[in-house]
Amino acid sequence: MKRVAEVVGGRNIVLKTLDYERDKKEQHFVFDEVSKTIKSVRYMDRSLNTAGNNLDMRTTNSRWW
Repeated sequence: MKRVAEVVGGRNIVLKTLDYERDKKEQHFVFDEVSKTIKSVRYMDRSLNTAGNNLDMRTTNSRWW
């Protein structure tokens, strides 16, 4: 289905169709070895955060528990 996670509004994570036409930084994520978190290429000061069933972006605090 070519679905990807995308950061919308700097905080929310939604599933969208992969955009081949533009290189959307909102659809790129990297693992940061230092903080041990997954960061957005567009928002490098934020990492993926889970709270219950929700997934969003929050300021990186390096805590994994």
